Amino acid sequence: MAVVSTRVDERPAVFDRPDRLVVGDISVREPHRGTGFADRLLERATADARERGCGERRRDVDEDNERAAAFCESPGSRRTVAR
Repeated sequence: MAVVSTRVDERPAVFDRPDRLVVGDISVREPHRGTGFADRLLERATADARERGCGERRRDVDEDNERAAAFCESPGSRRTVAR
């Protein structure tokens, strides 16, 4: 039905930023798109990351994926474009 892949990007001691959750992939099968399923997956992943001490979330998005780019404009996220 859906999948989300994440990893924790631990803060190197020389940087002034918190550890962050990096979302690499979110995929929802066609019949379930637009139902909020991806939002719920991301909320759960974010809650897990907070429990692990992450203070920031980043999503990596291919620059030609307009649907994913629009999804990434939601609050609480910093978007990084992969070229």
